[in-house]
Amino acid sequence: MDYVRDAAVGLFYYKRSVAFAFAIPVAFGVLFALKAHTSYVAQAKLLVLYSNDYVFHPGARDTGNDIALDRNEIMQGELEILNSQSLIEHTLEKLGVRVVYPSFRGKDRKELPFAAQRLLRDFSIAAVPQANVIELKLRNNDRQVALDTLSAIIDEYLADRAEIFQRHVTFGSEKARQDITNELKAAEDNLVAFQEAHQISDLKEQTVLLLHRISEIADEKEGVAGEIGNLKAQSATLVQALQDLPAQSLIYQETDISQEHKMLTDRLTQLQIQQADLKGRYQNDYALVRNVQRQINMVQGSLHRTPARETVVQRTGINTVYNELFQQNLLLTSRLRGLQAKLDGLSDELNGLQGRSDELVSLSGQYHALQRTRDVLEQSYRVIAQNAEETRLAAELNPENDANIRIIQSPASPAGGRSLRFVILVLGLIVGFGSAVIMLAARLLTQQVFLTPFDVERRTGMPVIASVMDAGAPAPTWISPHTDALVKQWAGWLLVRLRK
Repeated sequence: MDYVRDAAVGLFYYKRSVAFAFAIPVAFGVLFALKAHTSYVAQAKLLVLYSNDYVFHPGARDTGNDIALDRNEIMQGELEILNSQSLIEHTLEKLGVRVVYPSFRGKDRKELPFAAQRLLRDFSIAAVPQANVIELKLRNNDRQVALDTLSAIIDEYLADRAEIFQRHVTFGSEKARQDITNELKAAEDNLVAFQEAHQISDLKEQTVLLLHRISEIADEKEGVAGEIGNLKAQSATLVQALQDLPAQSLIYQETDISQEHKMLTDRLTQLQIQQADLKGRYQNDYALVRNVQRQINMVQGSLHRTPARETVVQRTGINTVYNELFQQNLLLTSRLRGLQAKLDGLSDELNGLQGRSDELVSLSGQYHALQRTRDVLEQSYRVIAQNAEETRLAAELNPENDANIRIIQSPASPAGGRSLRFVILVLGLIVGFGSAVIMLAARLLTQQVFLTPFDVERRTGMPVIASVMDAGAPAPTWISPHTDALVKQWAGWLLVRLRK
């Protein structure tokens, strides 16, 4: 009871603050109520039927491994399509932003994102429980605009949905085909670049031709080497014969007594005559006799060494046997050199072919890997193309799949709209009353004065004997004396009642 009395006393003491706290929310509520418009709600309902669009075929259609979506997944997918930002923006572009929301004064393109956000707030979508029905509601200040906008959203939804599921049939397969085509082209380019870089046309055929050519050259080289050995043996025999035969032969020769031999004979005769003369006059051991004898011995030695006859005229010519053997040796040598050059060429060619064969063998692994990748991608492309064609034909043979969304309730709106003015006024009063209570509580909790004698007794614990009013306090200028007297009388009566 004391708290109620204190609150009543504080209400009168802080009446200006409480009134101000109460008046501000109420004033705002009245202002918002005056500005509130009547809104209309357009409503429509869609029926979602099952179709092949909700069935996934992992492999061939006749294998029985199909995976179907349940009701919740189907309805959630349809709700996401209806609640997409792009669908709302396309609808606003079709109708015009200022037609749906006249308050937007800027350009449609600049205001489009903000208008789309507002339309998403005004647009509500809900799935009816235990049914394949979607309920659509759209709120707008204009009834006809609400109906037209909801109809445009439904039309745009059907168009977008058809495009989305058509992309499931065509775009997905086309994208997969394009991806596999790009991969196949890249694999083909890699294979061609590898072939051009290493000069490979057909690895198997080239390897067979190389091995065949290597075998032919090896056989030919062996034959040439045998022929060279035979020619070398013949040439060695001819060279030995040429060394034993003279290159020139004697054709005619005329001889006569050698002049030197004749001179030596005459000299010997003279010395013998002289010796005989000296021996007749001197002894045999006389020095002059010995000197003559020594000269005779020397001349006799020279006679023994000097031929009795000498060639006066001599004619020589080419030895025909030597010449024939020489020509044969020359032919053998030239042929041997030619065969040796041919053998060297065959050796170089064989080494080159053997090196090329080894290179092809070392490159065969990489070449087969590139070729295998190309073949696998080519086979995958055929499979994807076949599946895409089957999907397209199935979609063309089943056109009813695209019509699984039925409008069971066209957009409709009640003639009478709904106004929020009364609700705003009530809310303003409630907020004003709450603000006044909060203001009063705050002033009471933070007050620094005693409002009544009872406050003094309760806070000090001492009894109050008497209390007088502040006669010198100026009266408010905005309150008349008569009104002030009535307020004081009513407050005194209220205090008495509260005290009792």
